[in-house]
Amino acid sequence: MTPARNAFTLIEILVVVSIIAVLASLALPAFHKVQIAADCTRDVANFRLMGSAIASYMADNDNFYPLAGNGGLYNNYYNNGTMPSVLDPYIGYHPTVYPAQAPYLTTPLWRKTVGAAQVTTIPCYVINTTGVPGDAPTTKTTPSSASGPWGYAAQGSPKRSNFVQSPATTWALSDADQKFAPLNVAGWLGGTPAKPLYGSFRNQLFFDWHVERLQITPTTP
Repeated sequence: MTPARNAFTLIEILVVVSIIAVLASLALPAFHKVQIAADCTRDVANFRLMGSAIASYMADNDNFYPLAGNGGLYNNYYNNGTMPSVLDPYIGYHPTVYPAQAPYLTTPLWRKTVGAAQVTTIPCYVINTTGVPGDAPTTKTTPSSASGPWGYAAQGSPKRSNFVQSPATTWALSDADQKFAPLNVAGWLGGTPAKPLYGSFRNQLFFDWHVERLQITPTTP
């Protein structure tokens, strides 16, 4: 009678380990793609929340745009009458402590990319402070019209909705990265992602409050 086997041989164990390793190597890229897709969905949802909040704010304020506190939306802000503090009530977010951090101002992938130390010091989203279509700008210099539709802090008052002539084709808010940051500030450019988070496109909110993917080409800023 042949004795029963009570254990795997070394070769069998090595074969199983090799199969698991191969399966893992195939699954990891797919898992990464799922993570990016989920983060992109969150990013679009953030833009839609902010677009709806801005539209509601303007409806309550004689069609004036909210005041921009800077060229970007920082996830570390005060209740000082500028974005994003004036948007919070329309989004249903009610901070009790300031400076506040709002969940709609970042995404998990962005936080992972920039690192925990910079989550509150650089913006996930940048603002088109000029109201000019396609104003990236490519030179990363201070916008030519700092008192555009948002007013931009103490440099001018917010304008009414008719200030932006082509709202459906003019971006209002955009994902931030070093190829698209509108202000030449070392703290921004050094901390923002070196390239677009989603690879071939950026998400942008337009002045008619729709969200669109900007496909990136070799000539795209």
